[in-house]
Amino acid sequence: MSIIFFFKEVKKPVINNTNTSSVSFNKIYSNIKSNITEIKKSNSISSKDLIINNTYALITQAYGLKQYTQKINNEKKILNSLYYSTNNIVPINNYQILSDIGISYPTAHITSMQNLSGKIYLTDPKSQYIYSISDINESTPKIFSSLNKGISIPQYITYSVTQNSLYLYDLNKGLLSIGLNGSLSPVISAINNANISYIQAYAGNIYLLDKTSGSVYAVNTHTLSYSKAFSSNALKGARSFAVDGNIFIINKYGNIVRFFNNQVTPFAVSNTNPMEYPLENLSFIYDNQYLNYIYLLDPEHDRIVVLQKPASGSLNTIDYKFVKQYVYMGTANKSFFSHMSAMALSSNGKYIYILSGNKVIKMSIS
Repeated sequence: MSIIFFFKEVKKPVINNTNTSSVSFNKIYSNIKSNITEIKKSNSISSKDLIINNTYALITQAYGLKQYTQKINNEKKILNSLYYSTNNIVPINNYQILSDIGISYPTAHITSMQNLSGKIYLTDPKSQYIYSISDINESTPKIFSSLNKGISIPQYITYSVTQNSLYLYDLNKGLLSIGLNGSLSPVISAINNANISYIQAYAGNIYLLDKTSGSVYAVNTHTLSYSKAFSSNALKGARSFAVDGNIFIINKYGNIVRFFNNQVTPFAVSNTNPMEYPLENLSFIYDNQYLNYIYLLDPEHDRIVVLQKPASGSLNTIDYKFVKQYVYMGTANKSFFSHMSAMALSSNGKYIYILSGNKVIKMSIS
């Protein structure tokens, strides 16, 4: 029936070459339709992915024949939808550049970001600045704090919900709390012989990671004192650091390592079949004690992976569930997502802010 339908649609005499092309097109088109039906019926994710890949190859062949492009476009749209649903993919379509710090400050080197009360704060130890930009609209970065306000080498900034305060680790000045007016209050002096790269807040304390020595320090913000919590070779060279009762890092190889009770602890992700790519060569982990999800930046595959955490009170549970992945499917601004190094989540959970080089990108999430 499909061949007859094709001839009716062409409405011109059939010569040998056209007939060969027609038969070829209709055979490919029939296989595409059949494959799509099979994908919808299949209950196996691996089987679906195999058929999806084969069907994309058939669609490429069909495009090569340069016939009925609209029909193939329609089938490709259906196939894309099946591919997204099978692999829990949410295409990244709606995003904007909030600021390109490099335009105003060409030598800038941003090491961390934190959003709070309508602003995003960024640390630049190279230029000795903390910048602020709007977390709503595109804006030119403003110097929130600088050397003349008492900072020196602002390495990392975080927010403590418990203390309702921003905290900054300055490699020369130590740990400082920051008022929204830019005022600075010392918490502890810089730790001798420590190269603090990351800081995180948990349960009223601030945790500092020295990725050179592999040591974690706990700072008591009430007594203004600190102690070394533990050390581990696994922490050396870490790319990222998060604390939610567990301690998570992205290690120097780009893999997730989890610590519970200061010991490396098993970590597993269930339902990984639809993830398509394994969790490797990650650049950043975003998590805190108030979130139900963990967010992972995978610049190699232009995606943000979302994992669901175990139920509250189950910190020793090793199973984390894969929920979805936000993937940039385009090509025009691929570099934005292939250079993701940090992220923050809006307070209402509707937006993700991504640091890519010196650019801050805002994307909506569902």
